[in-house]
Amino acid sequence: MLRERAELRLLLDIKSKVNNLEQHHSNCKVTVNDISISTKDIHTQNETIKSQYEELINELIALKKRLLKSETMVIELQEQLSEKKKKIKRLNTEIEQKDTQIEIDKNSLNQAIDQKDKAIVKLMQDLESKVSQVIEQNNTINDLQADITKVRVSDQVALKIREQMHYKGFVTEKELEDIIEGIRKPNIIF
Repeated sequence: MLRERAELRLLLDIKSKVNNLEQHHSNCKVTVNDISISTKDIHTQNETIKSQYEELINELIALKKRLLKSETMVIELQEQLSEKKKKIKRLNTEIEQKDTQIEIDKNSLNQAIDQKDKAIVKLMQDLESKVSQVIEQNNTINDLQADITKVRVSDQVALKIREQMHYKGFVTEKELEDIIEGIRKPNIIF
């Protein structure tokens, strides 16, 4: 009986262990099923993550290309900016030189204008002097013409008086006046 008891106990222990193993096996099946489902979920999530990762990689590559293109454009723009700055500096230098030349030319022209104004004033004075001289000479000429006319009249009067004296031997005062009047007004015939 001891033996039977020991066997019974052994059987009970074995049965208990088998029940425990079955329970454990059942739990393991559930766990394996859960793990299988989890594995499928993880595999699905892994595929989704891979897809998202590939999209992100593609976006990153596109962004890197855009960044590279932008950096190239920035370099080109910096070069253009540098060239434009040099050109602006050169143009400013040219403008300063031209401003200086304009100022020199302006001063030169102002001096030339001043000299021309002085020359014009001198010429105007000379002209006024010449006009005065011409007027004086015209007056002198007029006086000389009047004197010449008087001399001619005198010569003509003397000639007429001689003619009258030659015919008559004398000249009356009235005849003398007629002779002088006739010489002054040539239409009168004596």
